[in-house]
Amino acid sequence: EMHASAIEHNDIGVKEYFIEQALRENPFLKREMAESTVQSRARNILQQSNAIAMTTLHSLASVVRGFGPLPGRKVLFFVSDGFLVDDSNSGLRDRMRTISDAAARGGVVIYSLDAQGLRTGQPDASEAGTFDTSGRLSRATTGEVAAMQAPLFTLAADTGGRALVNTNALGRVVSGALKETSLYYLLAWKPESAGGGSPKYQRIEVSVRARPELRVLVR
Repeated sequence: EMHASAIEHNDIGVKEYFIEQALRENPFLKREMAESTVQSRARNILQQSNAIAMTTLHSLASVVRGFGPLPGRKVLFFVSDGFLVDDSNSGLRDRMRTISDAAARGGVVIYSLDAQGLRTGQPDASEAGTFDTSGRLSRATTGEVAAMQAPLFTLAADTGGRALVNTNALGRVVSGALKETSLYYLLAWKPESAGGGSPKYQRIEVSVRARPELRVLVR
């Protein structure tokens, strides 16, 4: 996905790498056709990735809304490999905001777990890869782990939970999450009337006075 995204954003180095690969595999292919093939393949990869991400978020939203009628505070563990959210893709961002809104209304706290466990951002022997001595691909994948995990952090932070990433000790972090969510305060705040029209999203910051060493989780 990162390489496809780089091609869509006109990263010349990555695009040239895959064009060269296409021409090497098929010497009789014209360069214009190779470039068209690479761009089409990148676009298809991103479309498929976005469709899978949207389906995942749709399922997550259904689960969150289903938990709403249940009494008390609910903890939901969202296990995912992560996914890319392009700045130009408002659909995924709107869906994530819908989930956060439904979670706030239903008293649901989301803890995100990275299904891949510990990630270093570097390829290893278990991964199929391409040999690129020029470093064009490695430059494009810099920050790939952070980009894939970004939605996990957003969904957790917006609902008062945490993203549990870059660890293989999932049992320990789940136990810790259950412990910290068993003790909480319920604070209520009523905003002033919007004066007609659609209400706007409000961003609220909560802190403990004179205790800067404490970390506060709030939806």
